[in-house]
Amino acid sequence: MAMDDAERMRLIQLGDLAMNLHAKHQAALAAPKEGPAISPHIITLTLKTINTDAQKLLILSQCLGQKDGRKYLVAAEHILAKYMSGNIEAAIRHIAAGLADIWRDCHSDSGRRAAFEADAIAKSAATKARIEARNAGGHPTTVRASTDHETWVREELMQLLPLYGGARKAKQKCTFCGSKSNDDNTLLACGRCKSALYCDKDCQKLHWKKHKSACVEKTSETNGRSKSAHHLHTSTIDTRILDTSRNTHYKMFLMPAVPMTANEMTRLRKSGQWLLNHAKKHMELLDEAHRDYEDGIEHTHPNRMTLWYNVAQLRAVGEVLGSDGIGRPFTTRGEQLAILPFMEHGREFVDECVTRLINMFLDRHELGVTRHGAKSGYEHELTEEQADPQLRRDYIAWTHEQFWGISFMMEGVGPKQNCTFCGARSQPHRMLKACGGCKVAIYCDKRCQTMHRKDHKAECRAKAEENKAEETKAEETKGVKGKAA
Repeated sequence: MAMDDAERMRLIQLGDLAMNLHAKHQAALAAPKEGPAISPHIITLTLKTINTDAQKLLILSQCLGQKDGRKYLVAAEHILAKYMSGNIEAAIRHIAAGLADIWRDCHSDSGRRAAFEADAIAKSAATKARIEARNAGGHPTTVRASTDHETWVREELMQLLPLYGGARKAKQKCTFCGSKSNDDNTLLACGRCKSALYCDKDCQKLHWKKHKSACVEKTSETNGRSKSAHHLHTSTIDTRILDTSRNTHYKMFLMPAVPMTANEMTRLRKSGQWLLNHAKKHMELLDEAHRDYEDGIEHTHPNRMTLWYNVAQLRAVGEVLGSDGIGRPFTTRGEQLAILPFMEHGREFVDECVTRLINMFLDRHELGVTRHGAKSGYEHELTEEQADPQLRRDYIAWTHEQFWGISFMMEGVGPKQNCTFCGARSQPHRMLKACGGCKVAIYCDKRCQTMHRKDHKAECRAKAEENKAEETKAEETKGVKGKAA
């Protein structure tokens, strides 16, 4: 029986997903540029899954024929040439040919399809036992790959109902590689378009180049429909991102980057560098405080509280810039700090801040108004210690001016200035002082000036010489005019 267009398109889609899955497995075997080497266990597991990649592509190439199946055949031959040889290659070719024959028989003869179904049911007890052994911690390296492949053959290639594992419930697939959701594979949704689903960050990253334009378009449509209903105030914005997993079986996470203008990107990268320096400074201060107090310090110590906010800020900046791209240094540092002992009492607070910051950044255009006072909608959630007036004032100023790019005015504060090293904002309690040499760099205290000296030294010296030359020239000009008079 000839294959209809719908079945052909279905098989082509399976082939494309199989190629994507192989791209993911191949990336997992690539030697990391930095960090520890890949463990032998991961290499063994990945090579096993690459075996099934080759099988899938061979099966689909034979089912689709020379015209539509050629690219899958080429991909399969490449895998076999690179990773397989001898008996293993022969076994893979033999198994693939047999399964392709079964597909043809089932596709052309309903009686043979029924016979295949009956045989599969008879063998299902053994298959289920292997799955249970895997779940019990048996030998996941080989068992998981084989059971996943059997599931693919049955449910995807043959389009038969699941036999075990529950479920005859509807399952969702990873948009990139096609892996199905199950008890140990919870799919993650794109945090902006809410449409694409991924089994892990690797699939999201590999799919981003293709998904980016569709994601932006989908998000724009959604924002356009809801814009008239969004009269947003900071006290009413809730944790939409990472919170929509309620009543669903998948969680949310952000895309590699949030669409933004070049000016926004420049501002956030500058802010991120300031935050790195600010965290470095206050880690030094915290270490000194620990040395000064042998019995330890309170969890409400100002330097500890400052670092809580720093961690939230670094993570938020890294996520909106793209934790897999230019935002990676900020996300990485935020995550490194988040696991240190000083964060013991602050992790929940930091997570809430990060979520709210990102949500508000997504809605920053609706927030584009000048604000007065120091209210941001957080106060009702803060403990007395977390609501320290100076910390709150700094955090609110940073949120508006550096993160959202929104003008912000506070009573008693003059023109906005930031410390050249750590970015600390000028406040009534913090008067910035200029470098005595260049008169350009400004610092919130002596420590920032000292920590910045190594990087600033050459620039400072050049600027100081330039200033001196200008002063000399001005004096000479003044002297000439005096003589002429």
